[in-house]
Amino acid sequence: MKLISRFLLASAIVTAGALAYAPKTFAQAIVPFGGTVPGACTFGTPIAGTLSVNGANTTFNSAGGTAGSVSLSCTQAAQLTVGAPTYQTGPGFTFAAGDSAESTVTVTSGQVDNGTSTDDDGTPLALVVGANKSLAVNMSAANSGTLSAGVYSFNVLLTVTP
Repeated sequence: MKLISRFLLASAIVTAGALAYAPKTFAQAIVPFGGTVPGACTFGTPIAGTLSVNGANTTFNSAGGTAGSVSLSCTQAAQLTVGAPTYQTGPGFTFAAGDSAESTVTVTSGQVDNGTSTDDDGTPLALVVGANKSLAVNMSAANSGTLSAGVYSFNVLLTVTP
């Protein structure tokens, strides 16, 4: 019994000594961390559309060809606008007077806030955050005269703003 009580006494002394020499906390601080994910939109690789020519050989139109397409993904709400077609290459092209060039973009999959398409009149299409949106791009352009034989190319600029 004496052995057990000596053992308990020695254990108590060791424990008390450890507690007496334990470091004390003088101060504490919480250091906060934070981060920001910037809003961004990213276009996929565009797929070129094709143009047909009307019977008078004066107007190109993707309605008789195929729409161009591109995907778009945004991490924040954004506005999508489409510019009028611009002539790039070919035997020569002069836009006819008046509203002779038009382009439209249509969201074929993915969610938007205000309709599913817009044209080059400057009215933006409100895009919501989320999954990829598939966009179909169409255009038409009227020449001031008869088109010469050859290969022509046009661009349609899509712009995304916050």
